[in-house]
Amino acid sequence: MPLLIAGGVLSVALRVLLRQHEGIRVLLAHQNQQLSQIDRAKTDFLAIVAHELNTPLAAIRTHAEEAERHLATGEPVTRELSVIDSEAERLSRLVGQLLDVARIADGRLNIELRPEYLATIVQQTLRAFMPLCTRAGTTLELSRGSASPVVLADRERVAQVLVNLLANAVRHTRAGVITVGIAETNGFAEVSVRDTGEGMAPEVVDRLFEPSPLHPSGGLNSARDAGLGLGLQISQHIVEAHGGTLTVTSAVGVGTTVTCSFPLAPAEQLVSQ
Repeated sequence: MPLLIAGGVLSVALRVLLRQHEGIRVLLAHQNQQLSQIDRAKTDFLAIVAHELNTPLAAIRTHAEEAERHLATGEPVTRELSVIDSEAERLSRLVGQLLDVARIADGRLNIELRPEYLATIVQQTLRAFMPLCTRAGTTLELSRGSASPVVLADRERVAQVLVNLLANAVRHTRAGVITVGIAETNGFAEVSVRDTGEGMAPEVVDRLFEPSPLHPSGGLNSARDAGLGLGLQISQHIVEAHGGTLTVTSAVGVGTTVTCSFPLAPAEQLVSQ
């Protein structure tokens, strides 16, 4: 009898161990699959970044060679220098975005909130983008009747968001119109950037805020997508760190509108600028 009991106990224990072993095997297989997906996403992301970096570098190299040739013959090099400056700025902006990706992943994206006149930040950014729009044959305008609220915000980060949104709009709009508007609603100031560019299909809009590339799990499909998605994802993090929201609406052949909100400054914090 004792032998039968012992045998039964051993049989139960063996079945428990086998179930535990199978559970561990399934868990390890799932984890290995996740690690493999993350590794592929990182590889894809690095390839996209390399492509994005190489594009302005190639333009800089080409126009530098052209400028050197013109200098040797005494021809003007104004156009070449202008392109080099523009591409160098684009390169600097991309490097800054990649640094922000690292800061966001590590939770080190600092936001210093102060009362700021939102219209002033918007107008300064529009002036900086005017030459780029002119070269693209695109009209850049501030919507009539736009509000001029005081927001509780980090001035440099708000400007960064606007730069990202305008850069995307210019990149995807040729001989069109980009309109920036400011409105107040429910304790927030809303900034909208609306373009008449090529627009995006619903499935592309749905992918814009997927975890990749900030936390790779699926990957954007092209350097073109990365150029759009990276700036938008960083902008979304900045806006949400302010307590606001960022939304995108778009239609192919019609254009895209990106709207972001920032909290209005409390009355007791209003200061003269």
